[in-house]
Amino acid sequence: MRRVVLAGMVLLLLGATGAAAQEADRTPMEGRLEARRIVTLGAQVSGPMAEVLVDSGERVEKGELLARIDPARYRAALQKAEARLKKAKAVAKESSRELERQEKIYNRGLSARHDLQIARRDAARDQAAVEAAQAEVRQAQVDLKHTEIRAPLDGVILKRNINVGEAVIANLRPPMLFRVASSLDALDVVVPITESQVARVAEGDHLEVTFPAYTEKRVRGEIINIARAPSEKKDAGARYPVRVRVPNAGGGLRIGMRARVFFP
Repeated sequence: MRRVVLAGMVLLLLGATGAAAQEADRTPMEGRLEARRIVTLGAQVSGPMAEVLVDSGERVEKGELLARIDPARYRAALQKAEARLKKAKAVAKESSRELERQEKIYNRGLSARHDLQIARRDAARDQAAVEAAQAEVRQAQVDLKHTEIRAPLDGVILKRNINVGEAVIANLRPPMLFRVASSLDALDVVVPITESQVARVAEGDHLEVTFPAYTEKRVRGEIINIARAPSEKKDAGARYPVRVRVPNAGGGLRIGMRARVFFP
């Protein structure tokens, strides 16, 4: 009888230990809310900032003009390039006519082959000059277009780092002018999970998410990505970052807030 009691106590202890381990494994993992996508906008041309049309916190649409670098020097460069192209085309037109004339008189036996070769060389040289001038015009057009800083996506300005009148210097490391986040109607929580948790979840699964800032707020988040490789490896084992997307239609959740994700 005593042995039966002892055996029962051992089973209870083992069961309690297993339940405790299982409960510990279900402890929520904590992370912070992030934007689904963040883009840092720099500058590809230099010059004084002529206009800044948005500020931090404002919503913007893809393609919307955010700021403009003074375009005066780039407009002038484009005009000069177009003038050089016009001149190059005129010269090429004359050399092309001369080539046609030399070919006709050579075919009649009225000129030397050397004269024809010179005409061909001049025509080729002048046509190359036209192509070079066209390339200069295209580059000037690109530079002028780059004076306009436009939103790369629909979203929110997280940070503005430029003011009217400040000099923008584009070099190997373009200055950060704006940080733009994708729409905040949905945010992501990135949390590291254990190997055993990875084995029990999949992309597309829905999990419960809570927020310390809103003790009564509970939402259903969707796993949109599970890392293929661990981001860190501790004594307890590897940890795999998981990205869980949560709705934020009311806008109450903010980037940087803590969130707790409950895994099975």
